[in-house]
Amino acid sequence: MFPFFFLIFPSFIYSIDKPKIAVANFGTSDYNLQSVAEAITSNIFNALSQNKFVKVVDRSSLAIIFQEANLSMSGIVDGEQAIGVGKLSGVDYLIVGRLHDVKQNVESNPQENGRKSAFVYLAISWRMYRITDGTSVIHLFEVSMEALPAQ
Repeated sequence: MFPFFFLIFPSFIYSIDKPKIAVANFGTSDYNLQSVAEAITSNIFNALSQNKFVKVVDRSSLAIIFQEANLSMSGIVDGEQAIGVGKLSGVDYLIVGRLHDVKQNVESNPQENGRKSAFVYLAISWRMYRITDGTSVIHLFEVSMEALPAQ
Protein backbone atom coordinates (compact mmCIF):
# COMPACT_ATOMS: atom_id res chain seq x y z
CA MET A 1 0.00 0.00 0.00
CA PHE A 2 2.88 2.38 0.72
CA PRO A 3 5.81 1.36 -1.52
CA PHE A 4 7.11 4.95 -1.64
CA PHE A 5 8.86 4.52 1.73
CA PHE A 6 11.77 2.90 -0.09
CA LEU A 7 12.21 6.17 -2.00
CA ILE A 8 12.23 8.29 1.13
CA PHE A 9 15.42 6.93 2.62
CA PRO A 10 17.96 6.40 -0.22
CA SER A 11 20.59 8.55 1.52
CA PHE A 12 20.54 6.24 4.55
CA ILE A 13 21.79 3.26 2.56
CA TYR A 14 25.38 4.18 3.34
CA SER A 15 24.76 5.42 6.86
CA ILE A 16 26.33 3.53 9.75
CA ASP A 17 23.43 4.09 12.14
CA LYS A 18 19.95 3.32 10.96
CA PRO A 19 17.57 6.24 11.47
CA LYS A 20 14.89 5.55 14.06
CA ILE A 21 11.32 6.20 12.96
CA ALA A 22 8.09 6.19 14.93
CA VAL A 23 4.60 6.04 13.47
CA ALA A 24 1.85 7.70 15.50
CA ASN A 25 -1.70 6.44 15.16
CA PHE A 26 -3.50 8.12 12.29
CA GLY A 27 -6.42 10.15 13.54
CA THR A 28 -9.87 10.66 12.12
CA SER A 29 -12.79 12.84 13.11
CA ASP A 30 -15.28 10.11 12.21
CA TYR A 31 -15.60 7.47 14.93
CA ASN A 32 -16.82 4.95 12.34
CA LEU A 33 -13.52 5.24 10.45
CA GLN A 34 -11.30 4.60 13.47
CA SER A 35 -10.63 0.97 12.52
CA VAL A 36 -9.62 2.05 9.00
CA ALA A 37 -7.24 4.67 10.45
CA GLU A 38 -5.72 1.99 12.71
CA ALA A 39 -5.27 -0.31 9.70
CA ILE A 40 -3.45 2.45 7.79
CA THR A 41 -1.13 3.01 10.76
CA SER A 42 -0.42 -0.72 10.94
CA ASN A 43 0.27 -0.95 7.21
CA ILE A 44 2.79 1.89 7.37
CA PHE A 45 4.43 0.42 10.48
CA ASN A 46 4.69 -3.02 8.84
CA ALA A 47 6.06 -1.62 5.57
CA LEU A 48 8.74 0.34 7.42
CA SER A 49 9.56 -2.66 9.62
CA GLN A 50 10.49 -4.61 6.49
CA ASN A 51 12.88 -1.88 5.31
CA LYS A 52 16.40 -2.90 6.36
CA PHE A 53 17.68 0.69 6.23
CA VAL A 54 15.55 2.03 9.11
CA LYS A 55 14.72 1.03 12.65
CA VAL A 56 11.07 1.38 13.61
CA VAL A 57 10.18 2.16 17.22
CA ASP A 58 7.67 -0.20 18.79
CA ARG A 59 4.20 1.34 18.86
CA SER A 60 3.49 0.31 22.46
CA SER A 61 6.61 2.19 23.63
CA LEU A 62 5.49 5.23 21.66
CA ALA A 63 2.01 5.06 23.24
CA ILE A 64 3.54 5.32 26.73
CA ILE A 65 5.56 8.37 25.70
CA PHE A 66 2.47 10.03 24.23
CA GLN A 67 0.63 9.36 27.48
CA GLU A 68 3.43 10.95 29.50
CA ALA A 69 3.40 13.99 27.20
CA ASN A 70 -0.39 14.30 27.64
CA LEU A 71 -1.04 13.88 23.90
CA SER A 72 -3.19 11.43 22.06
CA MET A 73 -1.32 9.25 19.57
CA SER A 74 -3.07 11.13 16.78
CA GLY A 75 -2.86 14.56 18.39
CA ILE A 76 0.39 15.97 16.98
CA VAL A 77 -0.29 18.99 14.84
CA ASP A 78 3.01 20.84 14.59
CA GLY A 79 6.76 20.49 14.57
CA GLU A 80 7.23 21.66 18.16
CA GLN A 81 5.06 18.83 19.48
CA ALA A 82 6.88 16.39 17.18
CA ILE A 83 10.24 17.52 18.60
CA GLY A 84 9.02 16.96 22.16
CA VAL A 85 7.70 13.47 21.52
CA GLY A 86 10.63 12.58 19.28
CA LYS A 87 13.19 13.55 21.89
CA LEU A 88 11.36 11.61 24.59
CA SER A 89 11.21 8.52 22.39
CA GLY A 90 14.71 8.83 20.97
CA VAL A 91 13.59 8.79 17.33
CA ASP A 92 15.00 10.71 14.39
CA TYR A 93 11.71 10.94 12.47
CA LEU A 94 8.05 10.87 13.45
CA ILE A 95 5.23 10.10 11.04
CA VAL A 96 1.78 11.47 11.85
CA GLY A 97 -1.34 11.45 9.74
CA ARG A 98 -5.07 11.80 9.41
CA LEU A 99 -7.72 9.84 7.56
CA HIS A 100 -10.23 12.31 6.12
CA ASP A 101 -12.64 10.17 4.17
CA VAL A 102 -13.35 6.71 2.82
CA LYS A 103 -15.65 5.99 -0.09
CA GLN A 104 -16.56 2.64 -1.58
CA ASN A 105 -17.78 2.25 -5.12
CA VAL A 106 -19.04 -0.89 -6.83
CA GLU A 107 -19.07 -0.83 -10.61
CA SER A 108 -20.45 -3.24 -13.12
CA ASN A 109 -18.32 -3.92 -16.21
CA PRO A 110 -20.46 -4.64 -19.30
CA GLN A 111 -17.42 -5.95 -21.18
CA GLU A 112 -17.09 -8.76 -18.65
CA ASN A 113 -20.76 -9.85 -18.61
CA GLY A 114 -21.64 -7.43 -15.83
CA ARG A 115 -18.89 -8.65 -13.47
CA LYS A 116 -18.68 -6.25 -10.53
CA SER A 117 -15.56 -4.57 -9.23
CA ALA A 118 -15.29 -2.78 -5.92
CA PHE A 119 -12.99 0.16 -5.22
CA VAL A 120 -12.18 1.92 -1.98
CA TYR A 121 -11.03 5.54 -2.10
CA LEU A 122 -9.01 6.82 0.85
CA ALA A 123 -8.32 10.51 1.47
CA ILE A 124 -5.25 10.73 3.72
CA SER A 125 -2.89 13.50 4.79
CA TRP A 126 0.37 12.76 6.53
CA ARG A 127 3.68 14.32 7.52
CA MET A 128 7.08 13.04 8.47
CA TYR A 129 8.85 15.34 10.91
CA ARG A 130 12.62 15.46 11.36
CA ILE A 131 13.05 15.60 15.13
CA THR A 132 16.31 17.59 15.21
CA ASP A 133 14.57 20.75 14.01
CA GLY A 134 10.85 19.90 13.78
CA THR A 135 10.65 20.49 10.04
CA SER A 136 8.20 18.56 7.99
CA VAL A 137 10.42 16.74 5.50
CA ILE A 138 7.45 15.18 3.74
CA HIS A 139 3.86 16.37 3.64
CA LEU A 140 1.34 14.63 1.44
CA PHE A 141 -2.34 14.67 0.86
CA GLU A 142 -3.30 11.73 -1.23
CA VAL A 143 -6.38 10.04 -2.45
CA SER A 144 -5.61 6.46 -3.21
CA MET A 145 -7.75 3.84 -4.82
CA GLU A 146 -7.53 0.22 -3.80
CA ALA A 147 -9.24 -2.44 -5.87
CA LEU A 148 -11.03 -5.10 -3.89
CA PRO A 149 -11.56 -8.64 -5.14
CA ALA A 150 -14.70 -9.04 -7.21
CA GLN A 151 -17.58 -10.88 -5.57
